[in-house]
Parts: sequence; C-alpha cells; structure tokens
Amino acid sequence: MSIELANNKDHLVIKRDGTEEKYSKKKLKRAIDWCTKSDDTLTNILFESLNLKIYSKIKVTDLWEEVIQTAANLISEIQPRWDSVARRAYYIKVHKEVFSDQLNAALEKGVSRNLYDRDVVSTFTSADIALLSEAIDHKKDLNFTFVGLVTFMDKYAFNANQNQKLETPQVAYMRIAMYAFYKEPQNRIPLIIERYNQLSDHWYTEATPKMLNSLAPMAQLSSCCLFTLGDTTESINSTDSKMALLSKYGGGLALDVSALRASGSLIGTAGGKSSGPVPFIQKIQATVASFNQQGKRSGASIITFPFWHYDVEDLVMLKDAGGSDDKRARKLQYSIKWYRLLSKRIKANEDITLFDPKEVPLLLTTYGDAFETAYVAYENKANLKRKTIAARDLAYLVSKVRIETGNLYIFFTDNANTQRTGDAVYSSNLCQEVFLPSRASEFKEVSINQNYHTGEITTNYIEKAGRLALCNLSSINLIIWKDLSCQAKTALVTNLLRASDNLIDYSFYPVADGEITNRAYRAIGVGVSNYAQYMASKSVLLSSPEAIRETEEIFGELYVYLRAASIELAGERGNYDGWEDSSWAKGIETYDLFKHNGAYHHKDPIPMRFSNISAIAPTATSSVAINATEGIEPVRRLSAMKEGTYTLPMLAPKLMQYRAFYESPFDIGNKQLIRLAAARQKFLDQGQSVSLYYADSDSAYEIIDDIIYAEECGLKSLYYAVPLAAEIDSGCDSCGS
Repeated sequence: MSIELANNKDHLVIKRDGTEEKYSKKKLKRAIDWCTKSDDTLTNILFESLNLKIYSKIKVTDLWEEVIQTAANLISEIQPRWDSVARRAYYIKVHKEVFSDQLNAALEKGVSRNLYDRDVVSTFTSADIALLSEAIDHKKDLNFTFVGLVTFMDKYAFNANQNQKLETPQVAYMRIAMYAFYKEPQNRIPLIIERYNQLSDHWYTEATPKMLNSLAPMAQLSSCCLFTLGDTTESINSTDSKMALLSKYGGGLALDVSALRASGSLIGTAGGKSSGPVPFIQKIQATVASFNQQGKRSGASIITFPFWHYDVEDLVMLKDAGGSDDKRARKLQYSIKWYRLLSKRIKANEDITLFDPKEVPLLLTTYGDAFETAYVAYENKANLKRKTIAARDLAYLVSKVRIETGNLYIFFTDNANTQRTGDAVYSSNLCQEVFLPSRASEFKEVSINQNYHTGEITTNYIEKAGRLALCNLSSINLIIWKDLSCQAKTALVTNLLRASDNLIDYSFYPVADGEITNRAYRAIGVGVSNYAQYMASKSVLLSSPEAIRETEEIFGELYVYLRAASIELAGERGNYDGWEDSSWAKGIETYDLFKHNGAYHHKDPIPMRFSNISAIAPTATSSVAINATEGIEPVRRLSAMKEGTYTLPMLAPKLMQYRAFYESPFDIGNKQLIRLAAARQKFLDQGQSVSLYYADSDSAYEIIDDIIYAEECGLKSLYYAVPLAAEIDSGCDSCGS
C-alpha cells in the first residue's frame, strides 16, 4: 500500500475552504509528523500503510479521512500507541471542520439557529463570555482516546447544520457548565469555570439528557421517568399521552402495570370482559415507537408487573422470540416483581396463586410480612378469580426468557421497600438503578359535551396529579477520585450537587406531574464509572475477598462526601418537601436501612436537600467517551471493534498496565458479583445496574439460584442476564452518565 499519483502527474488538492493548491507530499508528511509527535518510525509506517490514490482535485478532507482510518486500523492490544496518532489526526479534523472553536462565535451561531436558549445566553455579558473563553483549554481534547473523541463528537456536540459541528468538546463542556449556574446570584463565573474544569478533566460525567439538552431551548434534563398505571380508561389514556410527551423530549420511560385487571375480568355493569393487560402494553409499545427520543433514537420503555398477576405467564413471554405477534410486544423491556414469598415457595416446591389485581388491592400496596399475610388471606378467600401454578414452573419460565432475551429484569419488592428513604417503591427504571415512589393520577367528574352546531367537543374532568418520579443522574470517575485530596473531593461533590439542584429548577417539564414531583423531592442519583479500572489500579482482583473490603471502603467514603454536600445545601436552601416523614428525619443512615431488621436506633435528624442521592447507572456511552470501564461492570473484553463513522478499535483502559487484573465476569462468577453488589448497596439509597453472566445458558437452576441469592444478599434488582459472547443493548441512552 502507498500513495500513488494518478497518471503519474502533479495534482491539485481542494482545501476545506474550496480553494485549490498543488499536492505536496512534504506538507502531508509535516501534518502526519504532528500526529506521531515526530516519531520517524511511526510516520514512515503510517505513510507506507496509506492506501491512497491521489487524483486531480481530490478533496483534502478525503485525503485526511484516509490518514485517520489508517492510523485507527493500526491500533491493537500490542500496539496501543497508535491510539495517540489516530486521536491527534482526528483532533486536526475536529478543529479544522467545526464551525468555530471560539465560545463567543459558537454562542452567536447557536442562538441564531435556535440551538441555544436566547434568554439564557443573554444573561451573560461580553465580559463574562471573555472570562469563560479564557478558561477553555482546547488541549484537553487530547486527553480523550481516539474512540472517546469520536464518541463525544458523535453523541454530545451540537450540529451547526447537517454537515458541520457547532462545538468542539471543550465548547460543549462549557455550554453544559454555563447552564447549570446561569441563575446563581453570587460567584456565578467561578462556579461555571469550576464545573467546566471538573467535566473536561473527566472527574465525573453527566447523564445524556444533561449533556445533550443543557442550554438548549425547552431543556428536558431528567434521565428516567417512572409511571404507575391505574386501572381506568382515563388513567390509561392520560398515561399514554404523558409517556409520548416525555419520550419526545428524550426521557427513558418506565411503567408499572400491576393494577391492570386480568383477562376475563368483568368490566363495569354491562357484563363485558377485559382482554387483560397485553393489548394495553402493545398500545404503549406503539406510542413509544412513534414518539422517538428527539428524532435521534427510538423511544424506550420498561414494563413492570408482579409475579402474582393472573396473566403473568403471558406477561413473561411478551419479549419471547417465538409465538404470534398478537401476543408479543418485543420492542419493550420487562421487569417482574419478585417477593420473598415467591422464593420461599420455590425452595419448598409449593404452588403459588395468581389473582386479578382488581380483586386483591392489598397486594398492590404491601410488602414483606404484610404482603405475605394479605396474600395468604386472599388464597383462603372464596369467590376470587384465581389460578394455581407451581412456583417452580413460573421460575423456570422466567429463567428461560431471561437468558434467551437477556431481558426480563428482577425487581425485589421487599428489599426495595425495607431500604427506602421515603414512601413505598413499586417499580424501577429501564436500567434498574432508580428506586423512587410513583403513583397513578386520579380522575373525577369525567364528562364529554358536544356542540352539534359548531362541532366542538369539550371533555371535562378533574385530575389529581399522581407521582411521576424523575431522576437526575451523574457518575464520578473512580480512577480520578482515588487520587484527589480531601479538599478536591469536597469541591467535586459540592459543585456537582449544587449544579444538580439548580438543574431540577431550570429543567423544562413536558408533564406537570413530573415537575411537581421533581421540584418537591429533588431526587438525584450520583453513581460511578471506572470501578473495574479502579480495582485494577489497586492490584485487586474482583474475584478476591479483598475486592469486597475495597468496595465497602470506597463506597462508604463516597456516601460520606455526598451526604455532607446534601446536608450543607439543605442548610442553605432548605430540606426537600416531605423530609419530615423520611428516614433521614429519624436519623437513619442508608447502611442502617440495608440491615432491614426494623430495629433502628433513632439518632439526630439528618438535614437533606435531596430525597435520594445515590444510584449507579450503566454509563455505557459516557464511559467510552472518557476511556473508563463501564459503571460497575467488569471488563467483558480486553479489545473490541465498534462500527460507525469509523471502524473503532476499543481497548480496555491502560490495558498493558492492568491486563493481569482485568478479569472476565464469566471468570469472576455470579455469586461474587452479587456479593460485590451487596457491598455497594449498603451505601446506596437507590440501586445499581447489576448484570449477571452465564457461560452455561441451559442451567435454569443456576439462574433461579442466583436470583434468590441476590434477594437474600439485599440487592434491589437484577439487570441483564448475559450469555457467553452476547451483545446487549438496553435501548436507552438516558441513564448513561
């Protein structure tokens, strides 16, 4: 391979500005020298590896794309230094082709194209923008890996038009920082610059909605939206409409359908019978598919249902690849509510009873001992619609669908509620780390009036807002955190939580229920990325007992810092609404809740600005962007290829240095992964995205045993079941932080 001049002649090259100049091998070599940092060996290898035919009036962009891809193709486990070459080549492309790398120019263009909120930008004076521009350091773009830089530009940088980016990464980071503090009455510019530096130095990442929507008009910033569906026509239609709006504005959706009456259940007094929950779930599937996430990604939602629902056998199979389409809704995700009672009956090889939710209201609102008492009472009550099946038959069906689809998550209702800080929690989100109360709206005085003369139809009803739970996610980079001083750690969480608090007030809310809940309870979920690399940097194998001790230490420390920052902010701005009825007000710590023995020693009240402060999201996209291992996940592969604009070779972070400590999750084992999750959970007031891995996908016993063990260890949920060599996609970027 080489560079060949067509017809063996000198040729003109069309530059990016449209002008022409004579092709110069010397000039091309000089540019490549910058990429290789003048390493003659690398320069010569890259030059010789180029497969390029120079023809008359070739575009310089085409020529440089070949340089980038050639350098990228040379990246490997044994030659990771080519990542630096590819990154620097892509850096040249970004800064040559972006609309402007100057903040002021980007702001003017963004406002003119309605990409940035004019009113927000107008709060900054020219002097303010000059100070912020001075703080921007474009050399930080070189702190990305090649894959990270490409990912950031593809996912997070605004477009000026169809063919040109508006922002460099540093301008994007400054945009995100500006929006978080634009209403601050004091120290606004220092707070913005501090946040910019923390983001651009990869101290933490923000969830996709905050990355994409900050400073945009009508900025919807919440990651996860948790609905509960009532068993009425009004609730079904209203919830469907609200889910459409939130999907349109980029939210990841979750819907608890536990209350939907069973198939064959009587409707009203006319003697009609219900078709059950499946048709309504298919309706939700159509809505979510129709209202995609800001035109950038298909809408995504998870449906949660209880094990005791009369139609549970049909609900479990909704994701299954087999069967007719009229009995499936395969584009959604699913989660089953698992109670200790179910585990007990599986172990004892006993039957379970399935009920119509309409007839057993206590099962919708109880957990633990109260649930078991109500459940047995309903079993002994005559004249209820019911069905009896073996507990192990249902468990087998769950395990089958879980391993075959990767989906069908597990929501541990009892653990979720014995560890809650406030009101009862009956479902989680798409990635199974958010645990917040939700409640269906109530409707009264429904009437429809039609004016036959004008054709106008007026619908009148009174809606009492339900509780639409929203969560606002961020992730601290553990590999950075471990080397920070106590002062720097305090500065990080103080700035992050202040920004999070502001963004709850600044956010656009497409649905009033969500605004009411979010402003009142102010739930946030600060999690982590780079857990696997952090452990490797400590020379700790995840399969070792030492990993559990190290996990408890680091997550205990994070809890102390986050708790302190929330207390400090509460002192300045007040506690969240409903604090007086919370575990915080009773002086109960998160690790006390984890013990879930009910015998709490009440201590002094703990002021809190946020009802919840911690949740560990998957961080798939943002971890790639900052060259971190994903969330709390072990390293699945040391290297992989990602297809997109470029063929992107992805290496585990610092692979040459940490290879010996990167264990595959299949080698670590699920029981150890669960124990590690339990060590984290005692310091989390929400939850975590915990996936399990199966080399033997035929063992239903192993899958069921892991579910029961996870429940016994205090986990609140289980995320994916991943068979060997499987690729998984949650269908949701919203949690990625």
